[in-house]
Amino acid sequence: KGEYDWHLSMNLVLLRLISFSMDYHYATLEKKNSNSTQDKSAAAKPTPEPTSSSSSSSFYAPKPPSYYKSLCATSHKLEIYSFPNLLSHAFYAPLFLAGPTITFNSYMHHCLPPSSSSQTTTPTVELPDLRHKLVYTAVTVIGVCYLDVLLSLVHPFALLRSGWSSKLSISESCGVTWFMLAGMWLKFATLWRFARCWGMWDGVEPPENMNRTWNNNWSIAGFWKGWHSSFNLWLRREISAP
Repeated sequence: KGEYDWHLSMNLVLLRLISFSMDYHYATLEKKNSNSTQDKSAAAKPTPEPTSSSSSSSFYAPKPPSYYKSLCATSHKLEIYSFPNLLSHAFYAPLFLAGPTITFNSYMHHCLPPSSSSQTTTPTVELPDLRHKLVYTAVTVIGVCYLDVLLSLVHPFALLRSGWSSKLSISESCGVTWFMLAGMWLKFATLWRFARCWGMWDGVEPPENMNRTWNNNWSIAGFWKGWHSSFNLWLRREISAP
């Protein structure tokens, strides 16, 4: 449809601004309550879940949700919530266009040393090793090539927009719809994996979207958690948890 409009990315920027505000609010409450009683400090914000001490044996398998939840729930020192860090998180280049979504606390845990960033017990940031990065980069490149081949040989989106889909039989319409959903999954998976791969090489590992294929689900909840798992973690942190 032409050039990419700049305002399309403002929705994700708004999510990052909300994340900064809420994480700063939680950190302020923790700091205030830590001066009075420890019990109130524990009740001010959800307790971070323990992280996994051992990394996955697979080079490509994503980390468990508890790992990212612990990074999201652990606050930093109040001086970390500054305007330059806000801009760095809101306009972080690898994740600016389409995500995946990452909270401010999790982002700063990747950017700062553990000893200088957190005002509580700091979770261990498990950065991927070189072999993991190379394997993930290869998977991303294969996805880009496969998407290019798919769009060159199969044209479900053009077929639907042309209006010819209404003239197809039921079986043909089902086939076009299946290819359209598969193409949408591959398109978003390639986009998010490219952004995540860029972030991994930069030292920031956001949550993995598209943990499974679109048709490998048995419920709507499983489909949503696998389709946009990073946004699901953001919702549970910023919307459900408060």
